[in-house]
Amino acid sequence: MDWTRPRGCPALAVAATVGELSPTGNVVGPCLAVEQVALSLTVPDAQRTVDFGRFNVTGSFATALGARSSSVPAAGLTTGGVEPVGAYRL
Repeated sequence: MDWTRPRGCPALAVAATVGELSPTGNVVGPCLAVEQVALSLTVPDAQRTVDFGRFNVTGSFATALGARSSSVPAAGLTTGGVEPVGAYRL
C-alpha cells in the first residue's frame, strides 16, 4: 500500500480532512477548541478544573491505548516468524 498517494488509504484521507489526525499524539485539530468550549459552558465553575483534568487524563489514556494497540499486529507477525523490521513495515 502506498501511503504517499491519496488513493492509498481513503480512511487516512478522511481523518486528515476531519482534523483529528496528529503525528504527535496530541490533538491539534479544530475539534479540541470546540470540546473545551463546550466543557466550560456545561460545567459549573467550581467543578471546571476537575472536569478539565478528567478530560485531559482520558485523552492521554486513549492516546496510550492507541499506541499500545498499534504494536499488536507486529507482535503477532514476529511471533509467527516474520522478521521484526518486516513486521513493523506492514
